[in-house]
Amino acid sequence: MTYQRHPSQRLNELYAHKSFQGANPETAKFIFVGRDPNWAANVEQQSSFPQIESYLQDGVAFWESKGVHHPFLLPDYKGDGKRFHRMFSNMKLTSEYAKNISFVELLPFPTTGMSGSNRKSFLSYLMSNDNQKHLLKLESYFEDKTKIVFVSPGIITDLRLILKQKQIFKAVQKIETTPKISVDVLRHENIRIHTHFSNAISLSTLDQMRRIIDFE
Repeated sequence: MTYQRHPSQRLNELYAHKSFQGANPETAKFIFVGRDPNWAANVEQQSSFPQIESYLQDGVAFWESKGVHHPFLLPDYKGDGKRFHRMFSNMKLTSEYAKNISFVELLPFPTTGMSGSNRKSFLSYLMSNDNQKHLLKLESYFEDKTKIVFVSPGIITDLRLILKQKQIFKAVQKIETTPKISVDVLRHENIRIHTHFSNAISLSTLDQMRRIIDFE
């Protein structure tokens, strides 16, 4: 599957209204930063699509009513992205946390295919003038010390590219990631660096992240 902006008009309409998933990042305490909101190419034809629409309209209400934080965890969703949210669910957060958990990606619109298969296209979207406003809003969450921002080393790499080209995300200048990232959650001011959920994230790391959410 070619990596591209998702062709679904309805999905793009939903993201034009809310370019995040879960709780509103303006009010949420914990921001999980991803690369792009990736969905199956045939998502509109799937029986789970009404649930996906409901989730994207109100992620907090979805979690509270369905008992799972994301529609990828519903049995009838087919496509990429399941591992990320399945691993996230291993933190065993209940819907009581819903109002404080937000997922914000570097791109504000839905995609399909894998960004790793076409890095050039991803970077073109990332660095476009159309994405500038979204990146500046995302930077404001890094700058807000009342929030805890979770990122993986790969996202740090992307943020450094943005910093180099656009002078946005100066907060990442002094961050150093080390090999122990596979087992430890690293701390830099209000930023927490962890193994990506889609990679070999350990139960120890997930436990550390859960404790951060419970006690920060």
